[in-house]
Amino acid sequence: MCIFKKRNKKKEKMFRINSFKSFRRKKLIGIGALITMLHVQFLGAQSNVIVDFETLKSNKHQSLNGVSGKGLLVKADDVPFQLPQSDQFDFDFKNDFSVMFWVKTEVSSSERAVLLSQKPFVTSDLESQKIPGWVFYMSDGTWAWNVGSGSRRITYERDNGSIMPLNDGAWHLLGMTYDASKGEIRLYYDGINRAIYNLSDQKGLKFENDYMLSIGQSIDRAESKKDRLDHIDQGAEKLQKLVDVFLEVSVKNGGSSLSSDDLIDLVVDPEMLLQQKGVNGAGEEDLERIEGKRKELKKNPYTVYQVKDFMQVAPLKTLYYLKGKSIKIDKKEALRFVNKELFSSPNFAIDQISLSQMVFTPKEVVEEYTKFKGLKKLNKSNKIETITAAVWNIHHGGIHNTLEEDGWDSRKRIVEMLKAKNADVIMMQETYSSGDFIAAELGYYFATTVDWDYLNQGTNISVLSRYPIDEISVPEKASFMNLCAKIALTDSQDIYVMSNWYGMSSFPIVFDFHKNRFETADEIPVLFGGDFNAIPNTDGGESIAAETLLKYGFTDAYRSLYPNVQTHPGYTFQDGRRIDQLYYLGKKLKNTNTQIISSWPEGFPSDHYMILSDFTIK
Repeated sequence: MCIFKKRNKKKEKMFRINSFKSFRRKKLIGIGALITMLHVQFLGAQSNVIVDFETLKSNKHQSLNGVSGKGLLVKADDVPFQLPQSDQFDFDFKNDFSVMFWVKTEVSSSERAVLLSQKPFVTSDLESQKIPGWVFYMSDGTWAWNVGSGSRRITYERDNGSIMPLNDGAWHLLGMTYDASKGEIRLYYDGINRAIYNLSDQKGLKFENDYMLSIGQSIDRAESKKDRLDHIDQGAEKLQKLVDVFLEVSVKNGGSSLSSDDLIDLVVDPEMLLQQKGVNGAGEEDLERIEGKRKELKKNPYTVYQVKDFMQVAPLKTLYYLKGKSIKIDKKEALRFVNKELFSSPNFAIDQISLSQMVFTPKEVVEEYTKFKGLKKLNKSNKIETITAAVWNIHHGGIHNTLEEDGWDSRKRIVEMLKAKNADVIMMQETYSSGDFIAAELGYYFATTVDWDYLNQGTNISVLSRYPIDEISVPEKASFMNLCAKIALTDSQDIYVMSNWYGMSSFPIVFDFHKNRFETADEIPVLFGGDFNAIPNTDGGESIAAETLLKYGFTDAYRSLYPNVQTHPGYTFQDGRRIDQLYYLGKKLKNTNTQIISSWPEGFPSDHYMILSDFTIK
């Protein structure tokens, strides 16, 4: 039985429904309880459903003091709790919606659990992340989130759980809003919009399924572990097939055998390795056979490959090794990888689940939070007179240096440097799966976009900001190359901050997409920076981006202050090229200082150098 409370301007009435036949039933996830007590408030033509558990009466399901009244205690034997009330809503890519809920727990940081989900999610491996739908879960003592479409995914998950914790025994508000017209998801923690994701590009991220919204999820940890280990075994089988065909070709053409150190070279460049083994005349058919086996590796998340530099952080390097002619699995590493993806049985409390077919504004989310808790007011200046901007390609997500192997974490070093240089806005490239971590460490807002998910690394470009991000814009045909964030410095001062990464062939698409913003740069100034993979024409190179931007009226922040290329080459890449640049446009900006940060006392974390520019802003 469920109780509905229906309100309108004329009258308020209570009515009861003795079955769920009035709901359009969706496929259930496993066998779980149906949460049947709720409060429904209709706002005009739209509804806002609040599941508050105040009237929950069951010997099986335990209640406790909630954020308001009674909350629900979620234990292993009770899940999944399914919310038939959610059947009134469409939580998919075609419709606006908002979801908010309060949660608290005191479990250890090593325990991971699904909190609220709109899809099955029994592990957080790549395949599960791509399952259509979305999910909130707990990882490393903090909150995490994922949305998938079947072939694509975006994930917010980080391993610095002491920041924005969930397991401190206090009630915390989590939420997401989705604006279908913009293809934009915003994630909230304790009333603050922490992350923004653009889902709209040529392909789109079309998340929809027939699953009912559920609290928690039934977990068979042993079965999940076996499934993931099977995937690692399958990766070994693919590698073995590559080894076998390579050895066959090498021996046939008078080459030598493989050594234990050859595995990475075999995966990265087998043709070069053949030459090193004394084979100079392998036929096209043999090379195609090798390449065919090599391409199969990209179908398994544990055997993806790229250039040799990337392989230093690829799972393949630590999971597999070559012994004689056979591929072996490092069992200890395999268990470490798998355990990172497994979930524990749930042990948390939940209350005040708010469901809406409307997009809550950031202000409305703050109001939802302050119904039950106080929120420290942000000291927002009436006017900002200076801003410091950074441009940085952080090199494969900044994960090349670790505490275990190097004594320092390159992600932490990136944060340390950005803090030391007091960067207000950061245009980041090769962000991959570290942008949420770095933004959390800085206490900044974070925006990124769905893209190619190159080699399962996550999204490429992002903007991090000390100040709130009002909106993001992404060209549908170039989501890997450009992201624009409109940042509210104050109530009366905005700035466009655009992060870029190119293949030059995509630049005209980006330029045309933002031309209307460029035209209003005297009102809202523009920062346009990134990794252009090309040397500017001013430096003797050839760059359609540099040529077009300068001709339009943009200023090269570094070269305008240091016009002599010989005395101030301004290299931004370790091979001695200036391929990263920052351009700016608008009469309200004045560049007072630009420097290239290429070293740091205790180790530099990237193969690209940081561009740092100080501006006065009217």
